[in-house]
Amino acid sequence: MARRGRPDITELEDIPDYIQFHDTHQDSVKLYQLPPIETRIEFINSCNGLVCLSDRSNAIYICNPATKRFKLLPTPNKDFSKRCFFLEDGTRVGEFVYLGLGFDPISNDYKLLRIVFNYISESADGELPEAEMYSANTDSWKEIQISEKSLKDYWTKSKFHAIAGVLYMEGRSEILAFDLHSEVFRVYPFPSLFPKSNVLDYDGYATMVFESTDGSVSLYKLDDVCAKVSWTKMFNLEADFEIIWVSNYLGNGQFVVINPHSFCIYDYKKREYKTTPLLFRAERRGWPVNYTESLVSLNGFEEQESIVSGVHFDTDLAEEIIQNRSTGEKEKYHEVITRYSITKKKIMKPLRGTGSS
Repeated sequence: MARRGRPDITELEDIPDYIQFHDTHQDSVKLYQLPPIETRIEFINSCNGLVCLSDRSNAIYICNPATKRFKLLPTPNKDFSKRCFFLEDGTRVGEFVYLGLGFDPISNDYKLLRIVFNYISESADGELPEAEMYSANTDSWKEIQISEKSLKDYWTKSKFHAIAGVLYMEGRSEILAFDLHSEVFRVYPFPSLFPKSNVLDYDGYATMVFESTDGSVSLYKLDDVCAKVSWTKMFNLEADFEIIWVSNYLGNGQFVVINPHSFCIYDYKKREYKTTPLLFRAERRGWPVNYTESLVSLNGFEEQESIVSGVHFDTDLAEEIIQNRSTGEKEKYHEVITRYSITKKKIMKPLRGTGSS
């Protein structure tokens, strides 16, 4: 059973490798210096307390940071070489992979979608995308039919977001959705507005923030009723600062917003915002993501310390933070984490850093 409540924010910078914690209750920042990373594994997404990590090639992990247990998934059927290069005429050739972990509530099954796409220049479609899906219930991969002729409208670093049994991935002008139960893809075009967010889980609804021609920034809900698609405006985000991008919805009316210099937590109901220590550094690619602690486990989970390191949750510190909170807050622990780097097959202990408040 996940404990939900106000968010914490955790950020991991790619270079240098350290984790930065920001507790919105106590305004505390803890730094953990990590050993040099030998093999980089990225954070993909999180679902019900399970975190998907991958080298965006053929190695895919599902782990539960709360229980410190993990599973290395069977090798996918479709090989991915992770190549990207330019020809002499400037044509870009590359292979890209898109991953997304989600939960199918009807089948009571955790599933992971994997799409491999061969990309050739801006004008050519390249090869047709190939898709496959891993099922935790069967512990195996199977091929999935994908009718999309091209995925070049999607960013190479695009990621799926799991919302109510569906995976959503935003592109430049549309959303690619995959129903985890029916195993069918759908495409939803953007409205004639400028996107200002990735897909957000707003209380179980797939939403995005768009800017209109008059400069107003609003949250829109994606509706698909009887195959008829529409975008419904929910409310405006009225702020006295420039909203460059909205990266997360934390619940209780709070959004993580990027302004020109940093991340901030914006409460649209109170029209208040609070700057966090998580400075926006585009070149470092540190990014906050939603994560809710749970005790969910999958068949085949192993002890995390036995193989992976480089991602460390200081359990002593976590217990200290939780004990310092009120009884109600102890039962509603919620946090935000960012992308990880993991060193495989090498056991290392985390170094405790210093904290400030």
